[in-house]
Amino acid sequence: ANHTITQLHLEPLDKDNISKLLNSILGMYEIPENLVDIISKSSSGNPLFIEESVHSMIEENIISLKNNRWSLNKEIDKIQISKTIAEILLKRLNALDQFSHDMLNVLSIFNKPVPVELLRWSNGIMKCWSNEKIDPLIAKQLLVKDGASDNYNIFFYHPKIREIIYDQLDKDFKQDMHLKIGLALEQFYHDKINENVEEIANRTFQLINLVA
Repeated sequence: ANHTITQLHLEPLDKDNISKLLNSILGMYEIPENLVDIISKSSSGNPLFIEESVHSMIEENIISLKNNRWSLNKEIDKIQISKTIAEILLKRLNALDQFSHDMLNVLSIFNKPVPVELLRWSNGIMKCWSNEKIDPLIAKQLLVKDGASDNYNIFFYHPKIREIIYDQLDKDFKQDMHLKIGLALEQFYHDKINENVEEIANRTFQLINLVA
């Protein structure tokens, strides 16, 4: 069968649309015009870059909400915005505690939403799993959870976040985790093996690439 692949070329956001995106991220509070200017000049209109820049600026207290308006806490010429999405994300990730780092590293091994049941069930994949620990990562818009309160799936807020984290991992750690996850998936889905054969096969494929 022939498959047609459609490529979408998205135009960079102009200043007006950047302002609208900032309102969407920050809420309908007053936003200083110079913040729009800074983001517009540094982001080249890339939506993910804009989102990550804003999250980073909030976490570093460069901007804060005061009296129902956002304010800059630094002089404009002293504000330094990273030049790439990877730099921004790595700066945000480096500020996390070790448990959060470990959690994100393990989750980056998966290339699809992860059932929380699997993480609870298998200590070999992630030790000391804690629902409470995931909430701050969701609040920081690094992860998303979808489903019922006790039976949900976890996935990254944006595929680029997973990609950047995964690329930083040590090769030996990747090999070890792909093997553990493959074995855990076989046991966890023993009665639904045909429905999950693609995910299990992907572990083998990843291991072959890492060893080769």
